[in-house]
Amino acid sequence: MKKILSAILLLSLLISCGQKKGSTQTVTNIDTIRIKKDLLKITKTQNSRNYKNIKTLNSIASYIKVELAKVCDSTTYQEYKVENETYKMSLALLAQNIKND
Repeated sequence: MKKILSAILLLSLLISCGQKKGSTQTVTNIDTIRIKKDLLKITKTQNSRNYKNIKTLNSIASYIKVELAKVCDSTTYQEYKVENETYKMSLALLAQNIKND
């Protein structure tokens, strides 16, 4: 179930950031091959993606950040510590230049 939720989250991020940088035109032709490649990369890690494998979790966060940077205006990490371990979550921002009426 967690794998499915992770995959849905990434898919929704990739779709929501589906605009080309500097463009107001939305990309309507979703690249299903790319989505499949991304989902396989995230779900088929050698080690389990859980709190016992922080290195794997953070490598996936890095992968997601790099991929989101290709289509989003900006990306960053939200880092948080739990019992002296640092976890990363990738964040992306789309359409920083929204026109206010």
